Amino acid sequence: MSFKIVVYLSIIIGFFGAFIVLFRLYKDYIHQYIIDIFSDYYDDKSLTDEERYRDYLKKKQKEIIKNQLVSKNLMELSYKDNVKIVEVIEPIGKWTKFVISEKLRRLVGMRFNNKNQSGFWQMLIRMQGLAQGRYKGRSR
Repeated sequence: MSFKIVVYLSIIIGFFGAFIVLFRLYKDYIHQYIIDIFSDYYDDKSLTDEERYRDYLKKKQKEIIKNQLVSKNLMELSYKDNVKIVEVIEPIGKWTKFVISEKLRRLVGMRFNNKNQSGFWQMLIRMQGLAQGRYKGRSR
């Protein structure tokens, strides 16, 4: 019985010792290696002029790529605003047809009378302001 306890304790101490050794190895070598990979810090005194120039070119290339990605995202956002209306579905009711056709006429008129480039939603809001209070529903 006591022999089994001694064996188990020695195995546990061995695993614990191996864990400590691996942790120190990680902390001393691997951790520092990972930090060197992901950090842009270099000791400029130990580098030659050629290595400094290579590092400078790499940093500039990274900055150019970042700027291209940012400008690409901005261009995609501006493309999303230029939406083309393909088709308008006709309403069913007589009164609804009248109101919608009048709103569409105003929208087209605003589009061609306005010299500055404004979006669809901006014109729609302007139209709502023009037609506010014009149509009153029947109360029952």
